[in-house]
Amino acid sequence: AQALEQYQKANESRPRDAALLDKLASAHLYLGNFLEAETISEQMLELGMDVFVPVAHSHFSNCEGELRLRKGKLTFTSGTSDHSFVASRSDLVEMRLVTEDLWLEFKVRGQDGTEKKFALLPLIFASRVEGAFRTKEHGIRQSRVPDHRKLLNLIKRLIERYL
Repeated sequence: AQALEQYQKANESRPRDAALLDKLASAHLYLGNFLEAETISEQMLELGMDVFVPVAHSHFSNCEGELRLRKGKLTFTSGTSDHSFVASRSDLVEMRLVTEDLWLEFKVRGQDGTEKKFALLPLIFASRVEGAFRTKEHGIRQSRVPDHRKLLNLIKRLIERYL
C-alpha cells in the first residue's frame, strides 16, 4: 500500500512514464485492485506503450519468459526461440483459459503457416517450488487462485480489445 501511494504521487508529475505506469498497475494487481490495474493498462496501450506479464511456458519448469501486448501485436519471448512467438490479430487462431482457468493457451499461426500451441502461466501470483512452478495448483497458492483467475480474465480482455 505504501508503494502504491508513492507511485500515485510520482504519477501526478510523470503521467506518461511507462516504467512508472507499469509499477502502478502491478501494485494495483498485487493489492487486488483489478479494475484500476486494467484502466492503467488500457491507458498505457492507448499511449502506444507495451503491457507485459512475466510467464512460465507449458511445462512450467525452467522455461520462463514474457507475454507482451502492444496495440496490434502480441509477443511471447522465452529463453529459447522455438518457444517464442509474435502475433497480429490474424495470426492468433485461438485464445482460451484452460484447466480450471489457471493458464492461458494460445494457438498461433507462424510465418510458415503452421500452427503452434503455447500454454502460459502468468507468474504474478505464482510461487516457486524447488526452482520450478509445479505444485498441485501450478505454483498458485490456493488463497490466490481467485485473484489469479481475475488476472487471466484481465489479460484476455486486453488482448481481445487491443490486438
